[in-house]
Amino acid sequence: MKTCILFVDDEKLVLSGLRRMLAPKRQEWDMTFVTSGEEALAFLKENPCHIIVTDLLMPGMDGNQLLKKVQHAHPGLKRVMLTGQPSREFQSQTVFSAHQFLMKPCDYQTLVGLIEDLAKVDGDGLGNGLKDLVTTIESLPAIPETFNRITQELYSEEPSIDAVASLIAQDVALSSKLIALVNSPYYGGNKVSEPKQAVMLLGLNMIRSLVLTVQAFTVYDPAKVPGFSIPMLWDHSQRVACLGKRLALARGRSAEEADHAFLAGLLHDIGKLVLATHFPEQYNGVLAVVGEGKHTVHEVEEREFGTSHANVGAYLMGLWGIPANVTQAMFLHHSLQPIPEDSAPLFEIHLGNLLDHVHTIIHSHYALQEMYANKLASSPLENILPDWKDVLEHCQ
Repeated sequence: MKTCILFVDDEKLVLSGLRRMLAPKRQEWDMTFVTSGEEALAFLKENPCHIIVTDLLMPGMDGNQLLKKVQHAHPGLKRVMLTGQPSREFQSQTVFSAHQFLMKPCDYQTLVGLIEDLAKVDGDGLGNGLKDLVTTIESLPAIPETFNRITQELYSEEPSIDAVASLIAQDVALSSKLIALVNSPYYGGNKVSEPKQAVMLLGLNMIRSLVLTVQAFTVYDPAKVPGFSIPMLWDHSQRVACLGKRLALARGRSAEEADHAFLAGLLHDIGKLVLATHFPEQYNGVLAVVGEGKHTVHEVEEREFGTSHANVGAYLMGLWGIPANVTQAMFLHHSLQPIPEDSAPLFEIHLGNLLDHVHTIIHSHYALQEMYANKLASSPLENILPDWKDVLEHCQ
């Protein structure tokens, strides 16, 4: 089955250029080119499609308005913005309506690479309803206290980018969105794995434009799922990220592979936040069963949702452009199969996650310490990282 891609731009010369440039992909892609948002919506009403790529500035319905309509009418459609506008206004509008975006003119390799990577993000195992829901997610809910402190700092007389960076690094929602943003082809495809690096690259003006778009970032209500703690989730994720990077370096991985291990650790449990936010009643039930001490979180999630947080998080981050080896590590970090040592960063995240579950009391709902301990005992941890106890203390 060919991948269906819809291109939208009011300039016919631009569409002609795209048609010529992408001619080599005609055997793999079913491509349609239209000149307005209205034409695009009419086409989608009659033709199921996989990816839409639209310009921002168009008369009548602009690209942002089009993607908002697409998001509601065709929730499973993957959305890409292609624009020549490098303004803060562009980014504050489109960061939340498009999954990914590109600066034009865009070369063949960059455009084709992005579309091919996006087409491979399939979300198998999620089920159509859950997949559609995840595809519509613009951002994740921020921690209220942290969000308020960031806002206060940004509004202060002399805001400090270091202070803002440190605060954003404490929040899983803001961190994940900014890392995805700064690593996008629009910013030249940076290789950034840490939230503070993302903030430094974007700068205060851009952070202010994004964070202060209040309607863009929802704020998490902890009362809806009393047994679920974002701060505890994020603390665990940061420890696994630290452990993953140290394990990668001990294995002799490259600097980029070590950074990918850090990023995979940081994001590996983000699917829990998605499920707890969108299905609070069901997730309360999941945590209640887990609290009995007989089953792990991902096992009960599988029974309740037909999938686990690992798949949900990997799919969302894949949509946002996080590298495929990182999302694979997220997807398989609870795998029951032996993990080959040459599978980076999956091997590091699987082992780092085990290590933290055994030696850190994360939450009363995270039981079965003995099971994790047995898995850890059969792992090659001692050979790879003889000083693992010191490393564990460093990552606390």
